[in-house]
Amino acid sequence: MNHLSMLFIGRAVTAGAFAVTTALANAASPSGSPITTASAATVQLAEVIVTASRREENAQSVAGGIQVFGGEELERAGAKQMSDYILAVPGVSFRDQGGGATRIAMRGISDIGARDNGIGAMVSTTGMYVNDISIVDTSNVPDLALYDLERIEVLKGPQGTLYGEGAMGGAVKMILKSPNLAKFEGRAETALSGTTGGGFNSQVRGVVNLPLVADRLGLRLAASYENRDGFIDNVATGERNFNGSDQYSMRGTLLWKPTDALSAELLALYNKQSHDALDQIDNQLPDLQMAILEKQNAEAESRIFGLTLRYDLGFAELSSISAYYGSKHERGSRVLQLAQALAGFGTVTQGPATAATDLSTVSQELRLVSSGDQRLNWIAGAYYRDKKQDSSTRIYLVPADLASVNAGLGLAGQPLLPADGTIIDNPVSEQYKQYAVYGEVNFKLLEKLELIGGLRWFEEKANDFGITTGYSLFAGVSGTSSGERKENGLIPKAALSYKFDDDHLIYAQAAKGFRSGSVNNFKPLGVGGDGADSDSLWNYELGTKNSWLGRRLRVNGSVFYVDWKDVQVFGSGFSPVAGPLSFPMNGGDAELYGAELELAAAPGEAWLLGATAGYTHSKIVRVKQDADLTVGAPLPNVPEWTASGFVEYRTPVTANSKGFARFDMQYTGRQATLSITPTVPDGLPVDGYSIGKLQLGVEADRWLAALFVDNLWDTRAQLGRGLAGNGVVNPEFITIARPRTYGIRASVSF
Repeated sequence: MNHLSMLFIGRAVTAGAFAVTTALANAASPSGSPITTASAATVQLAEVIVTASRREENAQSVAGGIQVFGGEELERAGAKQMSDYILAVPGVSFRDQGGGATRIAMRGISDIGARDNGIGAMVSTTGMYVNDISIVDTSNVPDLALYDLERIEVLKGPQGTLYGEGAMGGAVKMILKSPNLAKFEGRAETALSGTTGGGFNSQVRGVVNLPLVADRLGLRLAASYENRDGFIDNVATGERNFNGSDQYSMRGTLLWKPTDALSAELLALYNKQSHDALDQIDNQLPDLQMAILEKQNAEAESRIFGLTLRYDLGFAELSSISAYYGSKHERGSRVLQLAQALAGFGTVTQGPATAATDLSTVSQELRLVSSGDQRLNWIAGAYYRDKKQDSSTRIYLVPADLASVNAGLGLAGQPLLPADGTIIDNPVSEQYKQYAVYGEVNFKLLEKLELIGGLRWFEEKANDFGITTGYSLFAGVSGTSSGERKENGLIPKAALSYKFDDDHLIYAQAAKGFRSGSVNNFKPLGVGGDGADSDSLWNYELGTKNSWLGRRLRVNGSVFYVDWKDVQVFGSGFSPVAGPLSFPMNGGDAELYGAELELAAAPGEAWLLGATAGYTHSKIVRVKQDADLTVGAPLPNVPEWTASGFVEYRTPVTANSKGFARFDMQYTGRQATLSITPTVPDGLPVDGYSIGKLQLGVEADRWLAALFVDNLWDTRAQLGRGLAGNGVVNPEFITIARPRTYGIRASVSF
């Protein structure tokens, strides 16, 4: 099932307008038209089938906010990363701190207490899934370079009943294409581009499908590689374009259907991105410049293995999902306080630090879904997850500074730093287990009135252990810390929907979201308590979904209110040896309300138009003792307004090809990056921005060629600010979107 919403998408934040087409499907025309044509005089927006509720249904019949991005459109557009589609969703914000430090906020629900280095970070408030495999990481969600997708479903609002903890703001579900057991097929694609202020960028992607045994056994292989040149000059070292990056992904899927009722699908996926430096500029320097001596290199790696078994029992389908998810993050940054404390003994030019995490999760889910469309439809399931995460932070001196400082320490009769220059080393290990059972029913009270009810029971246990080792003047901070958290509870959901006819539906929903707590790794340094307990929220939503003018116009809208209790935030403290540090805690309560609007229109076969708008208001309503928050202040990572729009024109060029032209524009409002406090009264905001994109091309049955310009006005869109984590990093370090990039993209199918 395909869908138009990403038909000609391009770079990062330029994709905002595409959300309005999330209800459009790809027709069976040679050029991949986004509309269906019943006759020469009839044009319609096509139906979109989704599996958000674990069964196939029309997206316009789902009692909740959902938007879908079709896989073939993602490929034709050359979409490479999460920001290529997520910013198209109204009411969603995307923070990019560089080097794989990405965060998503849906309806203002974000991981306020996030650390960009991933150490001891809180769980993301947005659930992430590849097929039915949870890839929940720390606060930094994995940004996979996925290719050959069936579709991406973005679910707004808490998804706790079917998807569990962590999806308290919503969930993103990336559904991969399964092997085609009937025929050999493949596709190859390349894109070449140049960036203002930078150099040459290239990308190659490909997929091949191999039917090994006709209708019974098949293999699908996909791979991609992208190299992006830097565009920022480091004036401290003289390096030009020093923020280059590489990303590659490989995937194999083996599907076996020994009988018509039984199938087994085995998935293996590997993704890695490497950054020479972060896409950050110093806002106090001239355009596209940075001044930093410390290494900012970053790497992010993901590994997924999954075995999905499905058996048709007649009255229901039984599924078993066995999965492994692993990730590694490494980041180089700076912690100036400790290095500067040693400056009295020698020359100190840098305060480097490295942070690394190694996470592995094993999970098992059993699910039974009733078959057909009955008056009573139901889902029942059980879930188990075993997660382990090892993290470490190391603060050290570079060799030149170490020699100078050790000479001074020796003269002063103080212990020397070790040969590797380590000042403080802090490894932490966490083990986490969760058990859950859940169920959901859809009951037709009347022919047009449906009641949805769901409940999930869970029990979880976490153990944390950390060791802090300090050297020389900091030997006194050495010690261990440990903690244990246990929790169980219920996550309910209830909704009513009334379907006037096939084109008009209204719904009301109340759902609870939940997120696990987090440990304070800096407690051995004398800062903060044990950590943050879990937080939860209730989301109340009213929505409507409508098609008019013979399904040539589609308008969906919703309003929502969120009551968020015991919000996890970062508190501020001062360590006698490490200086100012932040630690996780529960800060108080917050409330949010807002509205979302999506519109898509197909006035004719040649034209497609769309627009979205999202409004979100947030504020702190209660502050706990010792929490560094302000009553009445807005939450960070919440732009008040988001909007997008596009216009597309397609016309025949030959009997088998069509030319296309498309313009997109996306707007994200000003937002704070930190909680507003007496010490940070403005919340270190990033400015609002508008970015445009233009594409011109020709598409036929088996090939596509297009010219594109991303970031049309060469806007310095601010995606992030500073780096939250260890110590204080200059807040004038701003992560920006890639400057104007122009290029050509071509693909061929066989």
